[in-house]
Amino acid sequence: MEATRLKILVIDDQPDNLTAIKAVMQDALPKCTLLTALNGPQGLELAGNEDPDVILLDIVMPGMDGYEVCRRMKADKRLRAIPIVFLTALRTDRESRIKALEAGAEAFLSKPPDEQELVAEIRAMAKIKVAALIQRDEKERLAAMVEERTKALRQSQISMLNLMEDLKTENEARNRSESRYRQLAQRLETVREEERKRLSRELHDDIGQILTALKIDLVMIMDECTCKGGVKCKMGDMQHLLSEGIQSIHSLCRRLRPGALDDLGLEEALAGLVEDWKQRNQVECILCADMDDAELSEDIKTAVFRVVQEALTNVSRYAHASRIEINLVADGQNLNISFVDNGCGMETGAENKPASFGLLGMRERIEALGGNLCIKSAPGAGTRIEGTIPL
Repeated sequence: MEATRLKILVIDDQPDNLTAIKAVMQDALPKCTLLTALNGPQGLELAGNEDPDVILLDIVMPGMDGYEVCRRMKADKRLRAIPIVFLTALRTDRESRIKALEAGAEAFLSKPPDEQELVAEIRAMAKIKVAALIQRDEKERLAAMVEERTKALRQSQISMLNLMEDLKTENEARNRSESRYRQLAQRLETVREEERKRLSRELHDDIGQILTALKIDLVMIMDECTCKGGVKCKMGDMQHLLSEGIQSIHSLCRRLRPGALDDLGLEEALAGLVEDWKQRNQVECILCADMDDAELSEDIKTAVFRVVQEALTNVSRYAHASRIEINLVADGQNLNISFVDNGCGMETGAENKPASFGLLGMRERIEALGGNLCIKSAPGAGTRIEGTIPL
C-alpha cells in the first residue's frame, strides 16, 4: 500500500489538535485521506464504516477515554488489525505508556509530535496493518483449508468405517460359507469312506468268495479229471487267472478300505500300505510311528491314512524319489506328521494351483479336523510335508 493513499482516522476531543494534525498530514502526505472524530463513540463508528489504515488516538477524552476506545477496537474482529498510535500531551509517564500498550496500542507519541517521527510512525503502522491483513487472510485460508480437510477426513473416516463394516459382514459371510463348505466336505468324505468300506466288504465277501470257491472247485475237477493235453493246460491257465483275480480283489479292497485300519489300527494299516507300495515301486520307504491308537478318533485315522496314501501316490507319479521317510508322533495333545522325500521337488506355490487336487485334498482333510498342513518344496530339493492334528 502506498503511503500517499493512506486512510488515517484521528480521534481527539480538541478541534485545535485535529486541525494541527490535518495540517501536518496535508504537508507530509497530501494524498492521504484524513478522517476525524471528536469522541470515542464517533471514532468507533467511523472506524467500523471506513476501515482506516492507521488510527491516531487521544487518551484523555470525556466519557470514553482513549484506553477504552482502544480496548473495544481490539475486541472487535473487524477492527483489531488496525494499528493504533496514542497521542497525548498530558500522560507521558511510564505507567501511561504501559497501560496504552496493554490496551492493545502499537505505539505511543507525545504531543505535539515531531512531524518526521509522526509520518515515519504512520508509514510503519500502515505496513503493520498490511502484514496483519495478510496474516489474517492466511489464517482464514488455513482455517478454511483445515476445515475442508477435516470435513474430507471425517467423510473418509465414515467411508472407511462403512467399508470396514462391509468387509466385516463379507468376512463373516465368507467364514460361514467356508464353515458350511468344510462341514459339507467332511460329510462327503465320511460318506465316501463308508461307501468304500461297504464296497470293500462286498468285493471281499461276495466276489472274492465266489472266485475262491471257483478256484477250489477247479482244483477238485483237475484232481478228478483224467483228460490230458490241451484241456489240462487250459485248466491250469484258468487256475492261474483265478489266483490273479483273487489277488486283484484283495488289492482293490485294501485300496478302497484296508481292513487293518478297522481291525488292527492306524499303525498296522500304514505298515501294510507302505510295504505294498515298496513292493510295487522298489523305493526305500521308512515308517516311524510313536502313537497310541486308542487316542486317535476314526476320523483322524482315516484322514492320516489317506494323506499318507496320497503322498505316496504323488511320489510314484511325479517325485522320482529314491528314499522316503514318514514320521508320526503323538505328544498327548497333537498328532504330528511329517513326510519327506528326496525327489525332484516342486515349483514354489505349486500346492496352491487349482489343478493340484491331491495336495489340496490332503490339506482339506487335515484342516477339517482343526489341524494345519505345511508343504515345502523346491525344484531339485525334494518335498517336505508337515502336519499337526489336535487329538
